[in-house]
Amino acid sequence: MVNGPARELEARIGDHRGRLDRGWSLLLLKEKVAPGEIALAGYSHLTGGRIGPPEQGLARQTVEADAAGFLDMGRVKRSLAESFVFAGPQRIVKIIPATGHDPAMREPDQYPVGSGIPQWILLTEKTFIVAATVAPGMTYLGGGPDAGPAGFWVDPRAANTL
Repeated sequence: MVNGPARELEARIGDHRGRLDRGWSLLLLKEKVAPGEIALAGYSHLTGGRIGPPEQGLARQTVEADAAGFLDMGRVKRSLAESFVFAGPQRIVKIIPATGHDPAMREPDQYPVGSGIPQWILLTEKTFIVAATVAPGMTYLGGGPDAGPAGFWVDPRAANTL
């Protein structure tokens, strides 16, 4: 999300208010994903890709298990994998907050309902690049070397230090 406040990004992805306060990194997927390398996780309004009250944790049914009863999972995953793009605003990204998971915080508080961004679970390791870092209190302004301290494209040598 270019030029949007951290609070809006937190609300979209389903992270608690303040999770991005210490900054965050934007990672871009660099390799193709095969249908068997992903699990469906619904949208960001479902924590952990599971259906039901978050306080039930892993006892909740997964989105994929729920959908398997009425969808052809092979076909859905093939279509999904083929739809992934690796350039432009529709590319697959991952937001990595500088603030990690807090085991003392209840799941519903830590991962509130997001606004409904599609989400998947990668079942195999894939290559991502750190495309940008956003400093605490700053806003991501988009790519390019002149984006300044609010958000900048990272030289690959610098990415190794993050």
